Parts: sequence; C-alpha cells; structure tokens
Amino acid sequence: SELAPLPKLELIQNYSRNHGARLRATGWSQTAAGFRTFAAKHPLITDKPDVIACLAQEIGTADKVFRFIFSSPTHLRLWMKAKIRAIDGTYKLTWSGFPTMVFGFVDAAQRFHLCACAITYSEQQEDFAWALNELEEACIKVDPNYAAARAQMQQATMQDGADAIRNAAREVYGGTYLGVIEL
Repeated sequence: SELAPLPKLELIQNYSRNHGARLRATGWSQTAAGFRTFAAKHPLITDKPDVIACLAQEIGTADKVFRFIFSSPTHLRLWMKAKIRAIDGTYKLTWSGFPTMVFGFVDAAQRFHLCACAITYSEQQEDFAWALNELEEACIKVDPNYAAARAQMQQATMQDGADAIRNAAREVYGGTYLGVIEL
C-alpha cells in the first residue's frame, strides 16, 4: 500500500489560518477583561483539594504581559514534598499560541507528575520567576507551615538547558537552591 502524498505547505498554512479564525469566531479569543473574569471565577479554595484553581494572573497589554498559573491543593501538596522539581516551558504545548510551562516532579519509576501549569506570553526568566513565586505563595496558603519548612529544604530542578529556568529558580529559592539536573 502506498502512502498518500504530503500536503503542500500552502494548504497547511491555509488550514492553520482558517483554524485560528474558527477559534476566534467561536469565542476562544477573549479580551483581557474576559481572562480576568475567568481567573476570578476560579480562585484557590484550600478546603476543596481536587478543584483546579487559577492561582494567580497578570495581564498587561502595553508591556505584553500575559500570565496565568493553575493547580489544585492536592497538586500543591505534591509540589511541596518534591525534592527534585521538573520544570519546562514549551511551545509544543501551546494554548491559543501562548507557551505552556509545566511544573512537577518525577517519581522513582520515572513517571512525571504534573503539579501546576502556567500559560504565559513568553518563556523569559521573569515569567518563570513569576510562576515559581506564585506557586510557592499558593503552597503557603494551602499549608502555612510550608514557609518555615521551605526555608530548610534544599531544592534542585530537573530541566533542559534553559538559562531562564535555572536563573528563575536561583532567584526564587536563593541559598537553598542546589542547582540543576539537565536533561
């Protein structure tokens, strides 16, 4: 059996353009106010462990800031216990053209466990630092004792060679940051 010929680049580009138009027409394209409303409707509720929440959001149209981070109390508790945290940002997992950052850990069986995800405008150091700070603040809301415990914990990250992630982790974790395990 023969394989079908690959479509021409022009057909792929037209499909992509039309797909974006369909998303915008069906309401996937929202205003900044719409995103703020969405975040306000999904706050962190510490006594509902499995409800996904918008931990924080920041939108600034003039300076191209667009940041949201999501998790649940159950996932935040897993993040608090992780000794080596896996962090990555990728355009391969995009939401309406925005890069997605994933935060989690890898267990002894080498399975990744997602603890939080963020959607941002870019993958710069300040985006990762913002997400890590908001993640840590949410952990303190879930468990007020975490702040004292975190000061004693040494942290390491598992990531690719991205300077933005490494520098953000150093910024957020300071003297307790051991370094990075590069993949």
